[in-house]
Amino acid sequence: MKIISTLISLTFLMGISTLSFADSYVPAHLCFKPERPLFISTIYQKEKYKNDVTTFKFCIREFVKNQERAMMIHQAAVKKATSDWNEFVQEEQ
Repeated sequence: MKIISTLISLTFLMGISTLSFADSYVPAHLCFKPERPLFISTIYQKEKYKNDVTTFKFCIREFVKNQERAMMIHQAAVKKATSDWNEFVQEEQ
């Protein structure tokens, strides 16, 4: 009975601490969206705009790739912590 009440208390406290700090910091990309000129009158303007679009696309892709990598690391940490807890509970029974 003591183990069950301890488990319930621990689960409750973990839930509170997780919720209180979840999404407290949301990263944002620092990529600059290119502005399309009203009139593209020179080849230079056309090429510059194309290059700016390519740079923006690369920046967004890198941001997404980095965020996905961080997400995988956090998911692995969650799985490890859950596994550690489950092993502990099994040992206590």
